[in-house]
Amino acid sequence: MRADASLPPRKIALIGATGFIGRRLAAHLTNRGDVVLALVRSRQSPHLAQLPPGILIREVRLDADNPALADALAEADAVIYAAGSVRGCGLNDFSPANVRGVAAVAGLLSARQPFVLLSSLAASQADLSPYAASKRLGERVLESADQVFPWTILRPTAVYGPGDRELLPVFSFMRRGFFATPAGPGQRLSFIHVDDLCRGILAALDHFPAVSNQTYSLDDGTPRGYDRSALAMSLRPGRRMRTVRVPRPALSAIAQLNLRLAKLFRYAPMLTPGKVNELTHPSWLGDNGPFTAKTGWRPEIDLAQGTRALFAKE
Repeated sequence: MRADASLPPRKIALIGATGFIGRRLAAHLTNRGDVVLALVRSRQSPHLAQLPPGILIREVRLDADNPALADALAEADAVIYAAGSVRGCGLNDFSPANVRGVAAVAGLLSARQPFVLLSSLAASQADLSPYAASKRLGERVLESADQVFPWTILRPTAVYGPGDRELLPVFSFMRRGFFATPAGPGQRLSFIHVDDLCRGILAALDHFPAVSNQTYSLDDGTPRGYDRSALAMSLRPGRRMRTVRVPRPALSAIAQLNLRLAKLFRYAPMLTPGKVNELTHPSWLGDNGPFTAKTGWRPEIDLAQGTRALFAKE
C-alpha cells in the first residue's frame, strides 16, 4: 500500500521488468494498485509469462532517438530503471544497459516524472571492475547532467530471493556445509531480500520530494553485515560450516583464461579478473539510516529468514 492511501493509482514505466528484480517489482506495484508499463527489448522473452496479469507491454529499444521510447515514457507518471548487465568482458559489454540505456531514458523525461535508478553497491568501488565502473557511470548520467526531472539512486547490496539464479547456488553449497571463498577471513558482506528491496523502491516513489537527487545504499539491516561465522549461523544454524580457501592467484588465472575464451567464442562471462576483485573486496556493507530517516522504510527479512524460506521445500 502507498504511504498515502488516498493517492490515485499511477502508471509506472518499468525498464528491466523481465529480470529477477523487475519481475518481483512488477508484482509489488500491481498488488498495490499501480499500473505497470513494462518496456522490453523483445516480446519473445520467456520471462514475460512470469509477469503478473494486467501488465502493459511495449517493445522498444533504449535509444534516445527512438520515437517509440519517447511515446512510451510520455505515458508514465514515474519511471523505474531496473535493467542491467552483470556479465561481460569489458566496459563496452556493460555500457549498453548500465550507461547508455540510462542516458537514453533520462534524456526523454520531464519535470513531472520521478526517476528511480536501481544501481549497485559496486558503484561505490568503481575502480574494481568494468561492471562497477559501468554502474558508477550510469549514476553520473543523473548526477552530472542538467536534468529537469527528480531522480533517486538506490544501491542495494547482494540481492537474493525467489527467482534469483546467481546467489542461490552459492547458498545451496553453503547449506551443505562448505563456504568457498578467495577473500580474507575478515571479509564482511551485506545482503538484501528482493522483497525488501522492492518495498524500498516503492518507498522512494512515495517519498520522492524527500529523497530526490540523492543516492542511498540498502541492505537487510544487520549491523556490520555478515562475517563467516554469521553466515554459518544464518544458513546452517547449530551446525558447522567448513571454509574452503580458494587461492586468489589460482582464481585469477582461471578468470584470465575465461576472459580469453569468452572473447574467442563470443560469450558473456561471469568470472573475470574484475569479478575476482569484487569477490575479494574486504567489505560490502550498506547503510539504511539515511533512507529510513527520509521514508520510514525498514527491511523485514534477514538472511536466516530469507534463506529458510528459499529452501523450505528441502
